[in-house]
Amino acid sequence: MTSGRQKYIGTDYAFPGDQINAEIDLVSSEYFSGKLKENMGFKFYEGKSLIGSGRILEIKNQNLK
Repeated sequence: MTSGRQKYIGTDYAFPGDQINAEIDLVSSEYFSGKLKENMGFKFYEGKSLIGSGRILEIKNQNLK
């Protein structure tokens, strides 16, 4: 688990059931170095509540590959 910042691409809002593209900046990116792969799935939680899920389309930070 980590914290991060989401930037939606092409919209300012996301509602339940929406499928959107987003850029995600991870706060503890050094922890994830070498652990992320393109096409890998992930889940977003707020506390214990699942609020979303996604798939990595592209890793822009070369230190994370």
